[in-house]
Amino acid sequence: MNKQSQDIGRSVRERESKDRARIDRVISSRDGKTLDSELCIAAQIWTERRMNDGKFKAFIDTMANLSKPYHGVKGDVLDKEQKTFIFRFNDLEDKRRVLDEQPWHFKRHTIVINELHA
Repeated sequence: MNKQSQDIGRSVRERESKDRARIDRVISSRDGKTLDSELCIAAQIWTERRMNDGKFKAFIDTMANLSKPYHGVKGDVLDKEQKTFIFRFNDLEDKRRVLDEQPWHFKRHTIVINELHA
């Protein structure tokens, strides 16, 4: 593995670690909403471009359709500025399939998907 590949891998791991910590903070600060983290994933679109509300909705709808959940999935925006989302599946098998079928892309931008841990 060359140095550039190692640097990119390290950068991705560092960003994922920061994203997990931020997502945990956002979820725990939501009042009155308890999430079963076993059935949830967090997703972030890696892009510097601004996204309007229509694109946020389009992303949620696209992911819900592409993931082809047999038992349903609901998506919400966690942080518009960071382009971070949470998807709640009704079945662990549907969630597992999304994780197994990575990498995902939206309009040519990479989507980073993380499992949520309690």
